[in-house]
Amino acid sequence: MDDATMLRWLAFVHPAWMLVALAMALATARLGLEFRRRRRAGEGVPRALRDRHLRLGRIALGMIAIGFAAGPAAIGL
Repeated sequence: MDDATMLRWLAFVHPAWMLVALAMALATARLGLEFRRRRRAGEGVPRALRDRHLRLGRIALGMIAIGFAAGPAAIGL
């Protein structure tokens, strides 16, 4: 693959990466709102729900951080 093809391909990778990262962040926020709903209803929050929230949150934040750092690089290329 030549350099021009690689750069053209990279132009689409960054936006796709960020869309996936934002979707994961929204899913994490939705789980957080489920915490709130359950607590207001006087119910407990299951451990599995907390674990899923933390796991998705860590992945989403990592992907957003990578995308934030890769943005200027993608513009420069």
